[in-house]
Amino acid sequence: MRGYPIGSFLFWALKKSDIESDFDVVNESGKLNFQLYKFIENYDARNTSNKKINVSQIVNEDLHIVLDGQQRLTSLYIGLRGTRCLKRAYARANTFNPYEEKRLYLNVLHKPEDENPEDCYRFEFKTEDEVKNANGNELWFRVGKIIDFNNRKEARSYCRERDYSRDATDMVEDLWSVINDDDVISFFEEKIWNNRWWDYSNKFLNINGRICLLSLTFFGLMGSLLSLYAVNYIDKFYSFVNNVIVVNVFVLFVIDLLYSLYKPNVGEYISIYNSNN
Repeated sequence: MRGYPIGSFLFWALKKSDIESDFDVVNESGKLNFQLYKFIENYDARNTSNKKINVSQIVNEDLHIVLDGQQRLTSLYIGLRGTRCLKRAYARANTFNPYEEKRLYLNVLHKPEDENPEDCYRFEFKTEDEVKNANGNELWFRVGKIIDFNNRKEARSYCRERDYSRDATDMVEDLWSVINDDDVISFFEEKIWNNRWWDYSNKFLNINGRICLLSLTFFGLMGSLLSLYAVNYIDKFYSFVNNVIVVNVFVLFVIDLLYSLYKPNVGEYISIYNSNN
C-alpha cells in the first residue's frame, strides 16, 4: 500500500515439449522426477503441511513452478483468497470448537501518516462477529472482496452503497490499484491476463524475452548521458520558460486591472445594472 518493493521471484517454466523430451525431468514411467506441492489457501494450525500434487494429472500441462518466493506468494494468496484458522485464546483443546476461522480485513478508517514509517495500514485477521462488533473507529473491509471488482468504479460504487466516507472509499480504491494496476511482476500479467508489452526473445543474451543486453545497455547509456549533460540544459530551459510565463501572466493581469478601472465590466448579473440606460 505504501509502494515498498516486494522483492523478486524465481519461476521455472516447463513447457510440454521440454517435459516430453527431457529425461532429467520425466522418468521412464512418464512421471516427474521431483515432488510438487500446492499453495496453502486455507491455513490451519492443526495441519500446516502443503498438499502434494498428483503429478500424473499434470504431466501433460505447462507448469510454472515457484522456486523462490513461496512464502510471500502464500501470504498474498491466503490474504486474498483464503482463511487462517488458529486456536482461540485460552481455549482448551478438549473444548467444543477451540479453533476459529478468520479472514484478512483492512481498517479503512485508519490512514497512516506518511511522515511516520511505523504507522502502518491496519491489516488484521478477523471473524465475522468481530467485524460486526467493531467500535466507531473501525470499519473493516474484507481484503479478498477486492478481486471481485473489475475496475475502480465498481469498487467506488460498492463503498457508496454502504455509505463509506470519502477517505475510506479512497483507501478501498487504492487497495484495488495495488492489487490490479501495479506491475508487481510481468510474469503475472503474461500468464494470467495474456498481456505482454514487449518481447526480446530474438535478441542476444535475453532473459525470457523480458530484458536483453542491447536494451539494458541502451537505456543505461542514455540514462547516464541524460544525468551528466542534459539535466543542466533542461533545468535552464525550465527556469527560462517558468520566468517568461510568470512575467507574461503578471503583465496581462496589470493590463486587465487598468482597463477594468478605466472601463468597468458592467451588465446584468455582473454589477449594478440599470436596464433603462
